[in-house]
Amino acid sequence: RLVLPAGLCVTRVLQLPYGKGKQLAEMAAREVRENFRNEITDYSIVRRENKIGVDICAGGAEQGNLERFLHICEETGLRVNGITVPLEGYLKIMQHLEHFYKRTGIYLFFEAGSMTSILCQKGQYLYSSRSRLFSEPGTWDFGDCEKYLRYHPVLRRAQPGGTDYRGMLWRMSG
Repeated sequence: RLVLPAGLCVTRVLQLPYGKGKQLAEMAAREVRENFRNEITDYSIVRRENKIGVDICAGGAEQGNLERFLHICEETGLRVNGITVPLEGYLKIMQHLEHFYKRTGIYLFFEAGSMTSILCQKGQYLYSSRSRLFSEPGTWDFGDCEKYLRYHPVLRRAQPGGTDYRGMLWRMSG
């Protein structure tokens, strides 16, 4: 599968009520249409809890960008059997971590000059953000990590107190 660069696609994780087959496909298609504008879009299921709901990772990209990537792949002889967005891959990788379903955590993924931060609680996606890795030449930018750790209500409950998290790349609570 071809994974698009994060800067050339838009991604959202949407929570839908429990559904099966055609009903789920119709709900997901409607949500994707309502959340994206001119992009070519698709989605995949990244989490399913029977009788509770489904999380889908929806992604979109401009048609011209997709055509350019596919053209490059054709010219180089690379066979592409699917296209996806980075967030879908990150969520699927995290599901294989032993502690993912037991803890609250912020997971950081680095791509070129940016960092994607993903907040999950006991296996459920809650929030993500992408930020530039460097704010000034030669300096790290950890502002988003600190903001999540200090102000997100899930983490405030999990880590009471005034701990300074500035500069931390990883923080887990049990």
